[in-house]
Amino acid sequence: KNYLKLYPIVFFIKFALTPLIALAVIWIFGFTGIDRSVILILSFMPSALFAIYLSSFFDLDIDLANSMYVVTTLGFFIIVLPLLVAFIK
Repeated sequence: KNYLKLYPIVFFIKFALTPLIALAVIWIFGFTGIDRSVILILSFMPSALFAIYLSSFFDLDIDLANSMYVVTTLGFFIIVLPLLVAFIK
């Protein structure tokens, strides 16, 4: 199957919308220091194998879950992680 059209949507949600929600949570609850950093970094992490497990458990599209897992992991290590390292320094 070709999920090429879904990649930009998933990238936006995972690497833009989720961190923005995390920033809002950090601001609302007043997290600082290491707590703030951990929440922010974890919000950028790629989708995990748990997504594949859930798609299998609920009889959803496993191929889509596999594809998004690979794409978000590669995107994280190639694009997002270098930017996070540069931003944190």
